[in-house]
Amino acid sequence: MKTKTVSNYEVVDGARIIRLTGIINAQNSSSVQESVIEAAGEWEESITVLDLAAVDYVSSAALRVFMELWKCAQSAGSEIVLAAPSSGVREVLELTGFQNVFRIVASPAEI
Repeated sequence: MKTKTVSNYEVVDGARIIRLTGIINAQNSSSVQESVIEAAGEWEESITVLDLAAVDYVSSAALRVFMELWKCAQSAGSEIVLAAPSSGVREVLELTGFQNVFRIVASPAEI
């Protein structure tokens, strides 16, 4: 059974908000990356927000996906912002230094 990890996306005030759900690990990281790239379109907006509010767990494979997405966005002149990570996900992001690469905000509304 395939788990849907990108629940939906919308453009709000010039930022594309992509909502992710569930867990992101080695088993689904490739499909998550493909789904986010598809939802991002051509990185047309200057900011792409990955809304992590409904993400329960991220493995090192998820971190690799975030970095690959960051590279894609950067090459297109766009910024990726990580929004609303749970305390567990935020801890992983901070322990790995992702706050030095990504802007991490409490809510997509903060963009």
